[in-house]
Amino acid sequence: MRLTEKECKRIYEGSATKYSIELDVSVDWDDKEERAEFKEVLSEYRLTCRAIVENGPGGGWPCVYIIGTEPNLRSWLSDNYCDGDLEDVEFHMESAEVYVPVKKKALSVN
Repeated sequence: MRLTEKECKRIYEGSATKYSIELDVSVDWDDKEERAEFKEVLSEYRLTCRAIVENGPGGGWPCVYIIGTEPNLRSWLSDNYCDGDLEDVEFHMESAEVYVPVKKKALSVN
């Protein structure tokens, strides 16, 4: 049985190493529409995010983890966060860490 191109792509993307970078972003996290637009742009680069602090210390902007493969993170940073400044992209990528999803533990009832 042969896999379709879509299935192959899903398997490849699922097995690729994912990284996370911590950034403060100028998004009003309380505004659901603005937050959805931000996440939509991320999804165009096959990235996701997780809020760390919704009203962070950097002017009150949210602090988030941006999560995805290294090439996708670099593309998004260059196009949307660093205005094409490759040195700035490298600066942010130096802080990238391998992303390990946190699994919630089930509570045991004794």
